[in-house]
Amino acid sequence: MRILLRRLGAACGIACLLGLTLFPVVTVSQTASDGSVRVLNRAVQGGTAAEPEGVLLNAVNYLANVIAPICAGGAFAFAIFQGWQGRGYARPAIAGVLMLTVSGLLRLVEQWVSTAAVAAS
Repeated sequence: MRILLRRLGAACGIACLLGLTLFPVVTVSQTASDGSVRVLNRAVQGGTAAEPEGVLLNAVNYLANVIAPICAGGAFAFAIFQGWQGRGYARPAIAGVLMLTVSGLLRLVEQWVSTAAVAAS
């Protein structure tokens, strides 16, 4: 079980680091055609999801909306399983909360960037 917990923690950590690493790249690369306004929640005008900008945007959205909540659900399920067996359940429960926090923070930063882009235009 310790090996499984370590692997789960490592997978959640890697997902977190990838999200934190990719998000600044997405916010810099997602600009309108004139380069003045950042564009989020859609591909750059004239671009598709198959281009690098769209791929990075989709990767961050997928991480924040799918991967982090699924990892959190798995961590919570593992915490329930650990508690049911009379073992410590705090670590997986904390890991679940942290993955939901990562998801929420990614969405919050995206909202801030889109609000700033609207205010700048």
